[in-house]
Amino acid sequence: MVQREFLMAAWARAIQLCFRLKPAYFWSAADQRIELFWIDHRPMVEPVVPLYQSRPALIEGHPVEWLVQAAVVLIEPEAVKSDSNPLQARLYPDYETTAGILEKIGVSPDFSCSSGKIRYTHRSLTETGQEIYFISNRSGESVDDVCTFRDGSVRAELWDPLSGERRPLEGIQAAAPGGVRLEVRLEPVQSFFIVFKKDRSVAGPHHLSAGISSAPENAADNRTTAKKKSAEKNQSPDQTAGSGQSVFKNFPERQTVLTLGGPWRVKFDPAWGGPGEVVFEQLLDWAIHPDDGIIYYSGTAVYTAEFDLPEGVEISRKDALYLDLGEVFCLARVKLNGREQGIVWTKPARVRLTGIKKRGNHLEIEVANLWINRLIGDENQPWDGVVNGSWPEWLLTGSPRPTKRLTFTTHHFYCQGDPLVPSGLLGPVRLLK
Repeated sequence: MVQREFLMAAWARAIQLCFRLKPAYFWSAADQRIELFWIDHRPMVEPVVPLYQSRPALIEGHPVEWLVQAAVVLIEPEAVKSDSNPLQARLYPDYETTAGILEKIGVSPDFSCSSGKIRYTHRSLTETGQEIYFISNRSGESVDDVCTFRDGSVRAELWDPLSGERRPLEGIQAAAPGGVRLEVRLEPVQSFFIVFKKDRSVAGPHHLSAGISSAPENAADNRTTAKKKSAEKNQSPDQTAGSGQSVFKNFPERQTVLTLGGPWRVKFDPAWGGPGEVVFEQLLDWAIHPDDGIIYYSGTAVYTAEFDLPEGVEISRKDALYLDLGEVFCLARVKLNGREQGIVWTKPARVRLTGIKKRGNHLEIEVANLWINRLIGDENQPWDGVVNGSWPEWLLTGSPRPTKRLTFTTHHFYCQGDPLVPSGLLGPVRLLK
């Protein structure tokens, strides 16, 4: 009995994690209904035990095979193809099969988007009445999409994990059969938190319809209808997902007011093989520079430039100015007029500027890359590391190093002539408004 409860709990937990059912529900193919149970309480097996009373041989068999058979019964026998893999395919039905069953009984996905390019995760904070969705563009291109949040409401904020900025969102619309829709715009690999606040203007969450053993028939439909009407009542006329208006308000496109093309003064650390200060007439990848001191450089280089704001560009709190670094490999720290502006480590490589002046701005960007290029460059020198398990004599005695290698490893992780990785500030560096 304990073993059966354990297997049932494991199977139910997988369903709960995939579809975030609250609490957990189990599909009864025999009764064509969902049974309510809890995974962390012993009575969880009781509602589904009658399904197996007529098939005791299943319970007496091998635990894994029993679980496979149980899954077939609980999901729907006709939903599992006879030519599928005996255990794996039958124990873990594909997403479409499970989603189809849930859709049939009125359970909508926790999150969906039109393009399929946005990933998400979701956490409920019951103590504060908040539903927090983390959405992420996993593609390398910008995405304009309409997303549906099952547990959303018409009151929501966007939280930017990079800058800490929080701002209200407009244009949220109630979705049928439950939840809300919101137009979003995400730049390549960009991510946001969408935080919904639960109150009287709730448009969701979607509740299971009739057939749930723990709720009176049609009670969930009545609650959903009432909440949908409440959401529509609290919406403004322009809050219509799909209209194209809200996305411009919530995710405005920044306009370029200045492109810093060059020249740039760039200082490489001579202690790590760098040539000191050089001038780049235009930004380029260190890995294609003709100077070996730059092409194999690993470490931090400092870019500096001066600029003035174009005529007509005003400085105000209302209209913030941003510095977009474009392509940067791999990390960057930005300073403007001696003031720290922030660290860039992911796309979009952008910081909000403070302390900017109309004339005579001094920009400093520190860029750090990976060790790979330096390790590859050191392979042009003779090996002076560990040989046959013994540490080199020069290292043990503190003697001068016999080669011009700058790094020390216990193994050849790269070879001479291996492909170099992009490094440095590639840009374009733009001032945005």
